[in-house]
Amino acid sequence: MLLRLPSATSTIRQCIKNFSVAHPKTSVLSDAWIGVVGLEVHAQINCSTKIFCRSPNQPNAPVNTCIGVFDTAHPGTLPVLNKACVEAGVITALALNARINPVSYFDRKHYFYPDLPAGYQITQQRVALAENGLLSFVVLPPDGAAPYVQQAQLLKLQLEEDSGKSIYSSKLNKVLVDLNRAGVGLMELVFSPCLSGGAEAAALVRHLGQLLRRLGVCTANMNEGALRVDANVSVHKAGSPLGTRTEIKNLNSIRSLREAIEHELSRQVAVLEDGGVVVNETRSFDQDSGTTASMRDKEGLQDYRFMPEFNLPPLRVYDSGAGDPPSSSDCIDGTELRKRSSSVPLVTPELLEALTQRCQLTALDASALIMYGEMCRSFLCMVDQFCGPGDLSSAQANTAEYAARLLLHCHQHVLPQHLQDTVTERVDSSQLWSCAQLVQRNHLRYDRAKEVIARIALHSDARSPQQIAEAENWIQSIDDAAIDAAATEAVYANPVLVEKFLRREGNLKKQQRPLKGLVRYTLEALRRDNDSDVSKRDGEVEASKRDGEVEALKRDGEVAASKRDCEVEASKRDGEVKAPKRDGEVEASKRDGEIEALKRNGEVKASKRDGEVAASKRDGEVEASKRDGEVAASKRDGEVAASKRDGEVEVQGGKGPVKSIAFYEKDDVLTRQGLNRLTVQLLGKDKDVNAIEDAVRKAIHRSSQKN
Repeated sequence: MLLRLPSATSTIRQCIKNFSVAHPKTSVLSDAWIGVVGLEVHAQINCSTKIFCRSPNQPNAPVNTCIGVFDTAHPGTLPVLNKACVEAGVITALALNARINPVSYFDRKHYFYPDLPAGYQITQQRVALAENGLLSFVVLPPDGAAPYVQQAQLLKLQLEEDSGKSIYSSKLNKVLVDLNRAGVGLMELVFSPCLSGGAEAAALVRHLGQLLRRLGVCTANMNEGALRVDANVSVHKAGSPLGTRTEIKNLNSIRSLREAIEHELSRQVAVLEDGGVVVNETRSFDQDSGTTASMRDKEGLQDYRFMPEFNLPPLRVYDSGAGDPPSSSDCIDGTELRKRSSSVPLVTPELLEALTQRCQLTALDASALIMYGEMCRSFLCMVDQFCGPGDLSSAQANTAEYAARLLLHCHQHVLPQHLQDTVTERVDSSQLWSCAQLVQRNHLRYDRAKEVIARIALHSDARSPQQIAEAENWIQSIDDAAIDAAATEAVYANPVLVEKFLRREGNLKKQQRPLKGLVRYTLEALRRDNDSDVSKRDGEVEASKRDGEVEALKRDGEVAASKRDCEVEASKRDGEVKAPKRDGEVEASKRDGEIEALKRNGEVKASKRDGEVAASKRDGEVEASKRDGEVAASKRDGEVAASKRDGEVEVQGGKGPVKSIAFYEKDDVLTRQGLNRLTVQLLGKDKDVNAIEDAVRKAIHRSSQKN
């Protein structure tokens, strides 16, 4: 018995009911208008061959090299269904909590394009593979409002074949056809019109792409056409029926999707407010101008002449775990496929609130972490373990944020794909929290913390992050005393700025410019001192290594000389024992032996002298290397001092501070926002630009009292 899909009227009524309790608006529309958006997503199935033949599926292959007789619609060719494509569709449907139809059918959809050689597309029109699913996702409003969880109903998921690609050549003034894509398996996911604007549509597609990649059924590379979106857009006033919709075809990026929907909503409102009528049509989006343009009219019902595909039998899916017996030998068992979709997390408002409110993660970090169920649960358990069940303090919240970012970095950028799900097993919660604490307390820079976590995850390093950082000389020490010392140095090195600050006393607004200049020089001094400490420790380690090598070479030379002395003595004894009986020969032999011994002694002494000379040379090289290091350090100090003098000259000349500073890559180094960002980068989140300003003011006060 065939299952009937919900009627269009009942679906629209249910969408209006759901939309009446929608979340805050994320659209550009005024309060008088309501936008309604429904999406149709086409996802290319990640499979080595096409859906109805054995032609290879290679997205970046040369033109017309991945085609066969079925793709080009040769007479007499028959389709053979690819089992891997069906399994991909079942896995996706289970992950979206959709109901799998036990029996579904394939149909022919007739239309005539140059890139469709057969004149029809094989799809599922009567009964789709699955229906009535649900997708929950996190929406990040563009106006900076609090993120929220939205749900979209999946009306149906159907399998079909893709068409070829038409390429217009302006040089030849012809339309060229590439059939590499013809026959590639597609999943068409049709969502109900329950979205309010471009932000929600972009969030849905972004979340769906991450889900498909995680399941391994689609690459979701929109730039390659693996994920394409059609958007149905309409507007209406509250309490009035739904308006006439327009369809925007083939949107191939998240940005294009958001901008196209927002423009179309604004365009329809402008048309209706001017007394016009919105036409039911298909439109395209121009990325350069940011506008939509009409492609063809849809007022007249297009006759696709659907008919059953009699060359393909009904597609049957059963669940052996539920005791359903297979109705035939070619059925697909969903029990094993269910295991691959069980790891997909359910996005709930409670989970989002726990990440953004209690743990105080940013909306972007929370939306990324919420995609990985086991990793998200492990993170929340870690926070409960080290912070308790109550609210988090400021330091604990900063530590939790660093821990989340380190965990995401390790999962996405450190571990290979087949090991990503084991990140919580490879990195112990105590190691992760300890590493995040080092960053929060400003004992370890964040980029170094990522290297520490990478070593733990890849090499199973059982040492604590503190021990790893100490072994690599990565520990930094910038405390309040160091900040005060750097502020004092900046004040004494910049008397012109100090004079301007004191002269403008009483005018807080005019004091900001010299104050920001002193803050900048203070940050320079802190970074220079921290880098010089690390450089000194590295230089001491290198010098120690060279001294050890010199001592080893000296010992090797003494051992070699001792061996040669023993060989000389043995040679003398052998010469005396084997001497002939005749006196003349004995005397001659003795003289020869003595001459040889003298030669060997001379060689030994020469060898000793050579060894001493080589050792002396190495000592000289070590001393020269040390002197070179001191000269280089002196040069760097001189460059820093010259940079400070140049800054003072430019300030005196009225041209403002120097912008080409070593660790400042932005031009806004004298804006408060830029200085605060650099302060957090250098000192951690427990310090901000206010701490540096307070230290500078105190240093100015001490300086003025002495004068």
